[in-house]
Amino acid sequence: MINSRALLISFLLMLSFAVITVNLFNIQVLDHPRFSQLAKKQQERTTPVKAERGLIKDRNGEILAYTQDDISFFVDTKMLKNKNPQKARVIAKKFSEIFGKDESHYLNLLNSTDGNVYLERKVPREKLKYFKDFILDELVSIEDPTRVYNYRSLAAHLIGYVNSNLVGLDGVERVFDDYLRGQDGLLYVERDVQGRILSVKEEISRKPIPGNDLHLTIDAKYQRILEEELKTGAENSGAESVLEF
Repeated sequence: MINSRALLISFLLMLSFAVITVNLFNIQVLDHPRFSQLAKKQQERTTPVKAERGLIKDRNGEILAYTQDDISFFVDTKMLKNKNPQKARVIAKKFSEIFGKDESHYLNLLNSTDGNVYLERKVPREKLKYFKDFILDELVSIEDPTRVYNYRSLAAHLIGYVNSNLVGLDGVERVFDDYLRGQDGLLYVERDVQGRILSVKEEISRKPIPGNDLHLTIDAKYQRILEEELKTGAENSGAESVLEF
């Protein structure tokens, strides 16, 4: 009876060992190319690099529209809560010191969802210097450029505007969108298991090509005078609107 039990146990152990050996052989030999490709995809990723949109200038070279290199900060709250909830207070304190808002403002944002939450949007790039030694896996900064119109509403009917992705929607911004937009680049990066960048493969990365500048025939100084006179004339005459040519 004892010998039968011992033989059964030995047989089961040998069978288990054989199954493990077969699985290891499949993973390391037969399925090696597939798993190798999966690992490569996880470690090597491409990051788009936004091309700088071209300037819009008047006939004298005065800049009417340009792109400001802003950034936005967001936090993966799911990762934050799973790993160390106390980090939320650390992040809130840091942002409060830099942006002058109450810590409770940022804590409320961090506790509002289990996904990505933006703490600050459209922040001037120079603010990054305050985060030089403040590195957390849960905190991410991304490029979030802003289109700026130097003279605000001046010639707005002519210049037009862009959407959040800097795509022209009206005026010359739309008509000459392809000319102004340029060509985005690609950055090939190697990341660790936590998604942090380890190295950049510059030899296969593609640099962005900036958009072209657009020179208009209008004169900003005379355009301002014209619009002010039209506004005054409309107010004096009681007109509801005026038509600009």
